[in-house]
Amino acid sequence: MKQQKSRKGTRIIKRRTPRGRTAIHYVKKKPRKASCALCGALLGGIPNALPSELKKMTRSQRRVSRIFGGVLCSRCTKRVEKYRLRMEEGVAIKRDLRIEKFLPRGWYASLSVKAKVKEAVAETGEETAAEAVKETGAKKAEKPKKTATKAAAKPKAKKESGTKEGTKKSAQKKAAGK
Repeated sequence: MKQQKSRKGTRIIKRRTPRGRTAIHYVKKKPRKASCALCGALLGGIPNALPSELKKMTRSQRRVSRIFGGVLCSRCTKRVEKYRLRMEEGVAIKRDLRIEKFLPRGWYASLSVKAKVKEAVAETGEETAAEAVKETGAKKAEKPKKTATKAAAKPKAKKESGTKEGTKKSAQKKAAGK
């Protein structure tokens, strides 16, 4: 087996052998314990093993089997879910970007479409109005197609002076003009 060297991922332990000489042992360091991404609290139920050992474990041994398991603690998970539900219901609360970082992309834009649907249904009381608002919201979300501009439509004229063909053509024009 190849001798390990002193690196960032190893620590040195000096041991005294029965012969009387000191031997140096290189031991791999254990990684840090997993911590919550929001509050920094240590997460329970997640081992701090080496990546090679983690690969051998089953998924249920590696992380907690709830939403945001292995990323957020239970308190912060509750905070994120409360925040998301309050925003969906339309309760006036201050936006918290630290919490919104853990919600899926585009969730905030979908709230405005839902609010328009609720308003349309409340005003008219018809489901068709809600469908019309959904369609307009979907059209606004799509990016408009770029149209060809005048500069792109016209091909650029080649400079005739620098090329061999250009010199021939200019010579022909001069001869025809004389």
